[in-house]
Amino acid sequence: MTRFKPTRDEELGAALRDLDVPEHRPAFHAEVRARLESAKAARRAAEQRRSVAWRFAAAAAVVAIVASAVVVGGTRDTVEMASAAEVRQRVVAAWAAADSIGGTLVFNDRRTSDREKRRWEFLLTARGDLRLRDRTRGGALAYDADRNVERSLNVSESIPDSDVLFASERRGLAPGWPDQGPAMDILERNLGAVVRALAAGGDASVKETTYRGRAAWVLDSEIRVNLIVPDDSPNHLTVTVDQKTGFPLRIIAAHDEQVLWTTRMVDLEVDAPV
Repeated sequence: MTRFKPTRDEELGAALRDLDVPEHRPAFHAEVRARLESAKAARRAAEQRRSVAWRFAAAAAVVAIVASAVVVGGTRDTVEMASAAEVRQRVVAAWAAADSIGGTLVFNDRRTSDREKRRWEFLLTARGDLRLRDRTRGGALAYDADRNVERSLNVSESIPDSDVLFASERRGLAPGWPDQGPAMDILERNLGAVVRALAAGGDASVKETTYRGRAAWVLDSEIRVNLIVPDDSPNHLTVTVDQKTGFPLRIIAAHDEQVLWTTRMVDLEVDAPV
């Protein structure tokens, strides 16, 4: 059973149809076709050097530069007291600078009746290569960015309590939306979306702390609610950021006073040999 309103799509469609939209100018469609062809040519030329894995960090960096207009000096080893804007910029810069990142992602969804907790062991490179192991349900996935090939072993979602693994291989994947690309939605949803939300966030406060033996900042930030599912999306993030690397170690997403989900990064490794 979906948590969303069953009439959501109908209400949204009716609202869109009621909008007073002016007619396009005479040359509009020809200009759009020309721009699409130009974009297609540019995308083909850049496809080999595009990093699929880091695409959300690049997008967040643009927003962060505009939103905060702050440049953080020093290296990633700097552990001085920082403002909220500087911590946001540090998180974005960490994604842009890293050659690889690995660890275990622990996700706890408080919105489900059983408060589902899942663990994924992952290794992600700036080139776009990905290795992912599901430590909760079993299965593994590997993506080779140079060959643009993804191979996986996964349990079937349609067979409850089954531990049988099904093999699959996908080739010629799209670099990103709207077409389906490599299966990085786990990292995108739990880390990439948080980076973007922090970069574009509103009021925030920051304090220093120690988290599991690591010097860290705790950033409390108001964020924009997803208006499609306003009651089911967070309006507040509490993010614990590692001072040495700039990567999030723990994320608590809440709507008002209710915690929706938490994400923890365990055994974080940055720029480890691949």
